[in-house]
Amino acid sequence: MKPIGYEQDFYAWIHHNAQLLRQGKLAEIDVDNIAEELESMGKANNRP
Repeated sequence: MKPIGYEQDFYAWIHHNAQLLRQGKLAEIDVDNIAEELESMGKANNRP
């Protein structure tokens, strides 16, 4: 299966990577972009 590009279709990328995580296919996930998104979510939700 061809990887879904982060910049091409964000919604499809999220669902594809979630499916890979649930299947335990950790070697196939988009580690760098997932980490970036998690950091971004943390910054956005960090309220005093």
